[in-house]
Amino acid sequence: MRDHEWLTNLKNGCQSTFTEIYNEYWYPLFLFAYRKTEIKEVAEEIVQEIFTRLWKDRTKLEVINFSAYLFSSVRFEVVDHIRKSIQKEGYQKYCESFRPYAALSTEDMVHYNDLLSNFNQAVLQLPDKTREVFHLSRMEHWPVSKIAKHLSISEKTVEYHLGRATRYIKTTLREHTTGSAVIILDFINNLL
Repeated sequence: MRDHEWLTNLKNGCQSTFTEIYNEYWYPLFLFAYRKTEIKEVAEEIVQEIFTRLWKDRTKLEVINFSAYLFSSVRFEVVDHIRKSIQKEGYQKYCESFRPYAALSTEDMVHYNDLLSNFNQAVLQLPDKTREVFHLSRMEHWPVSKIAKHLSISEKTVEYHLGRATRYIKTTLREHTTGSAVIILDFINNLL
C-alpha cells in the first residue's frame, strides 16, 4: 500500500515523499553497489544516478514495488559500469601496445605506418566470422569461452578462427611490409 501512495505522491511532485524514499533506500542501495564495484565513489555515483533518474522520470513511473525497482536499477547500472570498465581497459591496453613506437625515427615511423596499414588491410580481408572472432579476442580481450558463448560456436571453432586469422595476418605482413624486421616482429608479437 505504501508503494502505491509513494508512486502517487511522486507523480504529483511531492518532495517530502522523494526524501522519504531516499532516506530509506540510499544506504542499502549504496552497500549493494559497493559490494559489486568495490569502489566507494563509483557506488555513490551509481546510487545518485538512480535517485536523480527517479525524480526526473517520476511522472512516467509505473512502479509496483520500490525496493525491487531500485535494487534492479542499481544492478543494471553496476553491470553497465563493469562492461564500460572492461572496454576502457581493453582500449588502454591496445593503445599501450603502440607506446614503444613513439620514439621511432622518421624512417622507422614511415615503415611502422606502412605496417599498420597492411595490418588493417589484412584484417579486412579475413572472412566475416574469422574477423569477428579476431576482433573480440585481440581488440576486446575476450577469453575464448566468452567468444564461443557469445557467437554460439564451440571453443575449438573459436581457436580455429584465431589460428586462421593469425596465420593469414602474419603471412601478409611479412610479404607486404618493408622496413626494419625488428619493428615488424615486435608489432606482430604485441598484436598477435
